[in-house]
Amino acid sequence: MYVSKCHEDCYEQRWPKVNTIVKRILNTENVSRDEWQNMFADVHYIVSWQESATTAIISSLTETVKESIMRVQQLVMRNQDESSLLKSYIAQWNKFSKQSEYLPQPFSPLENYLVGKHLNGPNKRHLQESTIRKLMLETWNSTIYESIKQKLLDSAIKLIQDERCGQVIDSQLVIGVRESCVNLSTLSEKSFRIYVDNFEKAYIESTESFYRIRIDEYIQKHGIRSYMQYALQKLAEEEARAVRYLETQPEFNSVPKLMKVCLKTFVVDYMDHILSEVPRLLHEEDTNQLRLCYELVNRVPQEIDRLLVLLEEYIRQTGLKDIRTNAEIMLKDADKYVCRLLNLYVRFSRMVNDAFNNDPHFLTARDKAYQDIVNNTSVFVTEIPTSVCSGISRVESRCPELLASYCDMLLRKSPTNRRLTTDEIEQKLRNVLLVLKYVNSKDIFMRVHKSHLTRRLILETSADNEMEELMAGRLREVGMPAEQINKLGRMFQDIKISHDLTSEFKEKYKISPQCSTSCISSNTPSLNLDIITIKILSGGAWLLRPQPQSSISLPAELEDFLPQIEDFYRQKHQGRSLLWQHHLSHGVLAYTSDHGRYEFEVTTYQLVVLYAWNRRYDQHLHLDCLLTSTGLQDVDLRRTLWSLCEHPKLEQQIVCYSPKKNGQSSKSTKNQSDRSSPINS
Repeated sequence: MYVSKCHEDCYEQRWPKVNTIVKRILNTENVSRDEWQNMFADVHYIVSWQESATTAIISSLTETVKESIMRVQQLVMRNQDESSLLKSYIAQWNKFSKQSEYLPQPFSPLENYLVGKHLNGPNKRHLQESTIRKLMLETWNSTIYESIKQKLLDSAIKLIQDERCGQVIDSQLVIGVRESCVNLSTLSEKSFRIYVDNFEKAYIESTESFYRIRIDEYIQKHGIRSYMQYALQKLAEEEARAVRYLETQPEFNSVPKLMKVCLKTFVVDYMDHILSEVPRLLHEEDTNQLRLCYELVNRVPQEIDRLLVLLEEYIRQTGLKDIRTNAEIMLKDADKYVCRLLNLYVRFSRMVNDAFNNDPHFLTARDKAYQDIVNNTSVFVTEIPTSVCSGISRVESRCPELLASYCDMLLRKSPTNRRLTTDEIEQKLRNVLLVLKYVNSKDIFMRVHKSHLTRRLILETSADNEMEELMAGRLREVGMPAEQINKLGRMFQDIKISHDLTSEFKEKYKISPQCSTSCISSNTPSLNLDIITIKILSGGAWLLRPQPQSSISLPAELEDFLPQIEDFYRQKHQGRSLLWQHHLSHGVLAYTSDHGRYEFEVTTYQLVVLYAWNRRYDQHLHLDCLLTSTGLQDVDLRRTLWSLCEHPKLEQQIVCYSPKKNGQSSKSTKNQSDRSSPINS
């Protein structure tokens, strides 16, 4: 009976001692380690042996906490001015906040009993849910905070505005008000609004009102360009200030709320002013100022399209204006044309990089505008037949044609090629491919490029065969049709095979002027095989469309020689036939005159025309006579004569014409011409 009675009276025996320690803690008096540990034991003993005492404990604690907070209220309210009131409140709050964290710890058994859990020791994980802590915070809220909250908020906001004006403040005072509101917001769902509706709301509204007046004054005084820097600076300052003074817990989302208001205040409401300055900035290529503009506008995703339109239009207009200004020079020189296009690309790309941070949206805008420049038909235009027989043509830019001509200039033996190193040529070809990516009519480029390549391979004017094949491979990489690239590969293969075939032919039919028995036939004049090159070409790879056997009267030195090549080829490839393409052949003509001896390259058509005077060098020949002696079609003959008359091979005119005689042009030569050695394939 004695033990039982002791247990029943444990509250009366132990609680007064515990309550005394609680008062000392609330009064910030020292508590020894033994006293603190005995608190844990006494509370646990009371709750374990006298569960009915829990209500009495809560009631007594409530009274003790309220008495302590009432004394704190009297200390705080002694301060009449808001600044002193704020300092006093924060000083007392900091003490009380710490007390609310460790005072509930000895009452963990009571907490567990109240929530139906039987756990031993303090449960720090549930500090936010502590009944004792809530009791303390609720008492603080109702006794002190609610009565002075407006004065506290006004004082805190004034400190923040003083800081914005450059004054040094005690930031811990503002942080203290924030923490007080946040802690009081953890009491219940209803109290959650204490921080949001008080501190957060006052902070955001005061920020907007503070800058609203100052922005208009700043723009009026300094202009919109200076304002861009000002806006970015203030946005950065306010974001850093918000992180320091607002609650950063995700459930409050305070910083994003503030920045949304700041963005509207600094950027959205002045978007028209900002964008109105962009055309002038683009024209001046002021990338520093454009970067500021981009950083502002990019914060408002729905407005970025307006900036993209301005950039795209600027690039298009500037590029086309530049091309129109230099059209005459560029049209005559493919090198200058490509360099101009490339310079424009580099110029606009540098702007996108420096001003817009290589934003993918702005790179796309650059690409669209540059593509319009490259494919524009208002300056460099050509008409491309849609089909052979329709007579209908489509208007296309000459860009692909000029790009192909530029490639030809780089790849063939030319002054341009000779003055450049291999690395420089390779870089320029890469530049061509870069521009080529933006060309719509890539089929035109391939057709012209193949035509130039055909000429280089047949005339053996390629400067570097490896570079030729490398270029073909890169054309595949930029999306050229695989079928076309495969044909180029077959062309290279044909040239290699033809080289071996020519060597075998020369070895078999080697002719020497001193050895008549080694001639190909007794009726064939001796011919130096060292200057003969045979090219066997695959019709499907080389020719754009099938070409019929052309009619031509070759010199006897060649005419009787061709069957030997055909026989030689048939012996190696049974069942195959050769179709001579004289329009692709060429030769070297030795020409002797009073001015000396010359050698120059001519086409087979030019060769047979010049051979018409080989034994009649001092005669005038009519067109009909030339038609008979050359065997050429009228249109081919006229074209060949025109090439010889208008584009002489030497400084001295070889062929002259008189269009007034008998209604036809007659040709004459003053100098004797020797035999030529055409390269047939």
